[in-house]
Amino acid sequence: MPSLKSSRATERVNITNKQLRVWFRWIHIVGAWLIGGFVYSPGRDAAWYVLTMQVGVIPILILTGLVMWKQALAGRWINAVINAVVGGKNRARV
Repeated sequence: MPSLKSSRATERVNITNKQLRVWFRWIHIVGAWLIGGFVYSPGRDAAWYVLTMQVGVIPILILTGLVMWKQALAGRWINAVINAVVGGKNRARV
């Protein structure tokens, strides 16, 4: 039986900046596709569809767009917040 130390669940996930940009780009593309479907489909009269766009898709597009635009600044801000919450500089950088 393998030990927990060697299990994949306890390993730290390392993601490169390039992989992060690719993920955010695809989220942005899918969100833009959903907005295009909203604008050009007759289903925009459905209340659930409008609410999904207003509460879900548009804020996600705004956040992914900002992170792709200012990735270095966003990374520094996230690290500062994590260090403030954890309370020390000895924490590994994200």
